[in-house]
Amino acid sequence: MKVKLRYLCFKNLAAIQEARGRERLALKNYLRATELDTSDGVVWYHVGCLACQENNLALARYAFEKGLVVNSKNWLCLEKLAQVRAKIARFAFD
Repeated sequence: MKVKLRYLCFKNLAAIQEARGRERLALKNYLRATELDTSDGVVWYHVGCLACQENNLALARYAFEKGLVVNSKNWLCLEKLAQVRAKIARFAFD
């Protein structure tokens, strides 16, 4: 019960920070939430999107892949993963 409560606190705090434009803090708290529970595909999606904004493509790719492991029908993660992989491929060929 305590772990779930901590998870929800980190997740909700991250959502508030994201809404207020504090992306780095939001990403940090979403990552803290994933340390407690890896089964929420929505959290992984937010981690991936925020990592993209930080231009951390490795983290973004990892997050979107984890989101798809949790729910293979998560089209948002699939679409973003394709975009991230395309960016990574462009960097590899430059």
